Amino acid sequence: MKISLVQEACLFRHGLDLSPGGTRLKRLVIVSVGVLLLASSAAAQSTSANRMALVQDFIRGLGVSHEITEAFKSQSTNQNSGGAPLSRASTGSLMSRKAGSLGTSIAALNLIHLDSPDDAQVQGLIKLYEQDKSLYEEVAGIFEAVGTNPGSPPANAANINQDSVLILQIDHAILNLTPAVFSFLVDKQGVAPGHMGRLLITKAQRQQLFDQIDMSFGLIPDASDRTGVPAAATFLKSSLQKDFLASDE
Repeated sequence: MKISLVQEACLFRHGLDLSPGGTRLKRLVIVSVGVLLLASSAAAQSTSANRMALVQDFIRGLGVSHEITEAFKSQSTNQNSGGAPLSRASTGSLMSRKAGSLGTSIAALNLIHLDSPDDAQVQGLIKLYEQDKSLYEEVAGIFEAVGTNPGSPPANAANINQDSVLILQIDHAILNLTPAVFSFLVDKQGVAPGHMGRLLITKAQRQQLFDQIDMSFGLIPDASDRTGVPAAATFLKSSLQKDFLASDE
């Protein structure tokens, strides 16, 4: 699939490596992103409920990732202060929680049906979630298996390192899809003179998304953190705050 220069610039701006020498995984991610962005430019008029459900689940997943990251940060700070490090069993438990969250997302997306060709967007996300879930489950299993024997190193330490690299790549690719996920909410053919455009959701639904982001990340995500999950949450919130008319305005 050919990705336009504009789309390539967007992906590069958000940190995705598009070099010809990229791995097979990266090429798969590029295809998935390309399908997502190309399909999102279509004028299919799916119900706002389906679009809301997809974006709400994306925010929910970001919230879980944020909580897990904060748990690791807290334990790291505790260890640097002379406290006990995060146990392998606890690490495995956090990995399992992330895998469970991805499973919830997969189940939710399988229930969402958009008009063709927008369904391709959903399938692209599902494929990334399925890969991510499998890797998190494998790492969680390794850590939990040795959790009762902290004196010995994991037998599959090499697998952990390899899986961790893949997890970071897929997680990064999912975060790179944040602009495309927001585009689900934009009416590509909507006319809104004097405004940036029109959304496919109502004013009340937009407020629901604001409230969900605030509950997961606090009133204002840290604008100084322009990487990872906080950056994705900040992007979604700032995009919703832009001068778009709601569908009922």
